[in-house]
Amino acid sequence: MSASETHHSLADHLLARRPQGRPLVVGINGMAGSGKTTLAGALAAALEGRGVATCRVSVDDFHNPKRRRYRRGETSPEGYYRDSIDYRAFAQTALRPVHEASSFPVRCQTKLFDLERDEEELRFRELPEDGALLAEGVFLFRPELLPYLDVRVFLRAEVQVVLERVQRRDLALLGSAEAVTRRYRDKYLPGEELYLAEVAPERLADVLVDNNDPGEPRWWAVPRGG
Repeated sequence: MSASETHHSLADHLLARRPQGRPLVVGINGMAGSGKTTLAGALAAALEGRGVATCRVSVDDFHNPKRRRYRRGETSPEGYYRDSIDYRAFAQTALRPVHEASSFPVRCQTKLFDLERDEEELRFRELPEDGALLAEGVFLFRPELLPYLDVRVFLRAEVQVVLERVQRRDLALLGSAEAVTRRYRDKYLPGEELYLAEVAPERLADVLVDNNDPGEPRWWAVPRGG
């Protein structure tokens, strides 16, 4: 099945899970470089093609200031996991208003923080009753976010596949493929291991996506907790 066919079939599955009386909230999780943002964009296009108003939000727009996220050191795996993102704000201003909405359109926050300028920047969007909110990012199945996700999608990708992708993606940011690999092995991958050990996100997923080959991704529904 092609990527486009996969995305459209998954969009149909998500719509079948849409709750009555409010927008659908979908959480898309996976390690950095697994393809979360690309999948969110493809699903948004597929849903909008079906006439569903869609809003995308990312934890990357809800970072903490440098003084908070680097308080354990800039390359700390624990700091990456525990201090990078303001998950309370993400839960209370991006997810909860949509999940608990009773009047429409519902207003939700789509941005809290500008990472480059290291300062607050608030942005908002409105969704109709029959819309969909696609939330994506690392560590998305943490306990403070889980209650607000109607469908939980987890992307699988092998570490070596992820490293090959991020070496291309982050080359300009970190200067060399070696520097990218070192940053991931020293900080991001150990931070992901903390999350996997504490949360076990695959066991919380409703949908698993094998994204090792983004040209031919595969998805399947799983029982929650399965």
